Amino acid sequence: NTVKATGKISVSPYYPSKEVKELISKNEDEMQKLRQMTSQQINEAHEKASQQIRNIESKAKEDIASARRQASEEMTRLKSQYSTVDKQMNELEQKLKQEKERSKQLQKELRNELEQKLEQEKLRTKQLQKEVKELTTSLKQAKDNVNAVCNNNPHQGFDNKRSGILSST
Repeated sequence: NTVKATGKISVSPYYPSKEVKELISKNEDEMQKLRQMTSQQINEAHEKASQQIRNIESKAKEDIASARRQASEEMTRLKSQYSTVDKQMNELEQKLKQEKERSKQLQKELRNELEQKLEQEKLRTKQLQKEVKELTTSLKQAKDNVNAVCNNNPHQGFDNKRSGILSST
């Protein structure tokens, strides 16, 4: 009202007018509201950021736990596979050892069998040589007998044919 009436504002730093006091009070109220609103927004943003951090931490913990479970399951699976492969290798090594032993045994048996056959063939050869010698001796005696008979017999033509046959054998 004073401003309207006089066109001037009387401002004293020590004694402000009622309007200035109202204006200052209004500005202070607005500032207080702005501070409260800013503080509330900061608190909300801080709470929201804290919640996001908690969510991220929770998600990270879940991901880590899941990765650990998967790694543990994979390790268990790999251990199982390793165990299975190790068993199979041991079984195959055992079979290989058995087959080697069997092979050695078969070689030994075959060698013994061949040695026996060789010995039998040697004996048979000796027997045949003995028989051939006996037959040769018998043939020689027969030839000598035939020659003796031929010397006493005038039919030497027949004996010469026989002696040719006998001498060729």
